[in-house]
Amino acid sequence: MRKIVLSLLTSLLVFGLSGCVGAGYELAPSSKQEVSQNITVKYDKFKKQTWITTSPYLIKKGFTDTFPVVASYRALTKDKKLEFIQLYLKISGTEWAFFNQAVGEDGYSFKFLKIDKDVNVISGGGQAMAIVKEHVALSVPIAQLKKMASQDYEIKIYGKRREGSFTMPKIISSAFYQKLQNGN
Repeated sequence: MRKIVLSLLTSLLVFGLSGCVGAGYELAPSSKQEVSQNITVKYDKFKKQTWITTSPYLIKKGFTDTFPVVASYRALTKDKKLEFIQLYLKISGTEWAFFNQAVGEDGYSFKFLKIDKDVNVISGGGQAMAIVKEHVALSVPIAQLKKMASQDYEIKIYGKRREGSFTMPKIISSAFYQKLQNGN
């Protein structure tokens, strides 16, 4: 019985991730234009800096994907100079993975930054299941973003207890790269 309830709770997690549009996440976009329209530019007059960000998108490989990732790009500019670009990721699971490394399909090793982590509990049928989220950022040099903008690009994330890969759609990378090239 316990296995059935845990299986049901896991299914709820997948359904929940699939229907995240109302929770501040978008499903993978269907066009570069859609991504471009949802890029935000926010200037902070006190710090004299500008954040450029895409919407967060749920990146997954079908309904039974066991490594769904919510991904968004963000870049910081100061005095119209690009300071950095990051691929910001929220990775969910049922146990801590302690992610610490990311490598692209071409062997590129991303600089890895741990940002935050949190726990949510889903309960039902007298059972409860913890859902953990690890928030990380991958530093992406402009030359690497240009490469990622030309094709769907697979990235593998490694942790102490778990690893998994996801494919970053080129339409997201391409729209963001184009925005950075055209200025804010």
